[in-house]
Amino acid sequence: MKPGATVLVTGHLPPPVTGENLCRRQLEGVLRAQGRAVVSRRAHHPANLVFAGRSVWLLAGKSKAGHLRDSVLLLFWRLLGCRVCIYIHNQSWNYFLKRAAWWRWLGGRAFRFVVLTDQIAGVLRGAGLEVRRLDNTLVQGVEPAVDGRQGTPAVRRLVWMGAVMTEKGFPKACRIFEELRRRDADWRFDVYGTGPLAGGGQALPGVVFHGFVDDAAKDAAWRAGGVLILPSCYVNETQPLAIIEALAYGLPFVATPIGGIPAMRGDPDDPAGAVLRFEESDARWAEVIEGMLGDYGRCSAAAHATYWRRFSRVAYAEGVAAIMEEVTSRRSGS
Repeated sequence: MKPGATVLVTGHLPPPVTGENLCRRQLEGVLRAQGRAVVSRRAHHPANLVFAGRSVWLLAGKSKAGHLRDSVLLLFWRLLGCRVCIYIHNQSWNYFLKRAAWWRWLGGRAFRFVVLTDQIAGVLRGAGLEVRRLDNTLVQGVEPAVDGRQGTPAVRRLVWMGAVMTEKGFPKACRIFEELRRRDADWRFDVYGTGPLAGGGQALPGVVFHGFVDDAAKDAAWRAGGVLILPSCYVNETQPLAIIEALAYGLPFVATPIGGIPAMRGDPDDPAGAVLRFEESDARWAEVIEGMLGDYGRCSAAAHATYWRRFSRVAYAEGVAAIMEEVTSRRSGS
C-alpha cells in the first residue's frame, strides 16, 4: 500500500479530552501529511468490522471490556487481511502479554504493537510479539524554535499541567509548594487543568488555578517558564504529555519514577529532569526544585535538547513513516 491509501484510526475520540485523544489527533495529522487518507472512528463503531484490505491503527482500550472489544476487532481485521498497528498508551499491554501465544498465532507479522517505552517493548518482544517503539510528541500549540532555552523566570514559579487529582499527586505537590513558600514567600504555583481537586488548594497563598487551557493560552503558560511538578502515582502513567510539553519549552521537571518517566531524561544525571520517590520528604523535593531554579539556564538548555533529540514532531513523524513503510511493504500473512 502506498501513500494515498486509506488508513483507519480507531480508539478514543473526545469527549472527554485525554492524553490518548490528543495522541490520536496528532497521529492522524501526521498520516495525512504523509499523503494518506484517514478515516477516524470510535472503537465500537460497527463499520470497523468491515474495513477490509487497509492499514489500521488501533488505540488499545485500557479496561478489560475495552480489551475484549479490541480482541473482536482484531479477529475480524485478521480475517479480512488488514495490517494493524496496536497503539498502546496505557497498561493494556498486560492483557496482550497474558495471551501472547494467541496473538502470535493470530497476528503473525500482520500485527505490530507500538509502545512508548523500552521496558514495555522488551517485555512484549520477550513473549515473541512484533513490537516497535514510538515516542510521543508535542500534540498542541506551536513547536518552539530550535533554540528554546529560557532565562531564569521573572518569578519563582512551580507549574502543574494536567488533571488535578489525587492519583496524579496534586496533594503532594501542594505540600511541596508550602515548603517552598516557607523558604521563600516569592514562590508561585500556577495550576492548569481541571479535575476533582481543582480549587482545592485555593486557601494556600500563591496558588493560582487557571482551569483548562489550550492553544495560545497553553503556549503562554509554558513560555512563562518555571519548574514542572508531577509526583504521580497514576497506574496508567507511561510517557506524560505534560513532561514532553515542558521539555519543548525548556522547563525542567521533577516527577516520580513511575511508568516511563525515568527514561524521559537522557541519563540519571541529566539536568533536564529529576526523579524522586513519592515517599521522599517534601523538604527534599523542595531542595531539588530550588536547585533547578538556581541553575536554570543549564537545566532549560538540557530540557530543550532532550525534546529535540527524542520528542520533536520531526522525530515522531519519522517514526510513524518508518512503521507505515514496514507494515505496508510486507504481506499480511505470518
